Amino acid sequence: MIPLTPISPFIRPAAFVEAEWNARLAPIMPQVNSGWKGICYANLAISDPQTAWNFFTTGFNSSAWLDAGASLTWYLTFTAGLLQGGTTTSGGAATSGESAIPPPPSPPPPAAAPRKEIS
Repeated sequence: MIPLTPISPFIRPAAFVEAEWNARLAPIMPQVNSGWKGICYANLAISDPQTAWNFFTTGFNSSAWLDAGASLTWYLTFTAGLLQGGTTTSGGAATSGESAIPPPPSPPPPAAAPRKEIS
């Protein structure tokens, strides 16, 4: 689970993160009052970025919930990347549905060569 880095969604499958959250972490989160709370919610962003985003933007009210090696800015950035269509190879919320970032436009067709008039 730690360190939480940009590559974490590629090495922690979303299905595993979801199962871990449901079975072990969600039941104890109300009692956690340390840096582990931020770590666990940031990790949750891999499978459920909306819930993690809601926690960091509206439910976050204690600097005690930040690990000494993290910041609220990092957790918001990591979560926003997944929330806005960041992709993982492991499935989950980050890859289901349409990406909020549109694909690049197709290049224009090549221009036709000018015609020479015969006189």
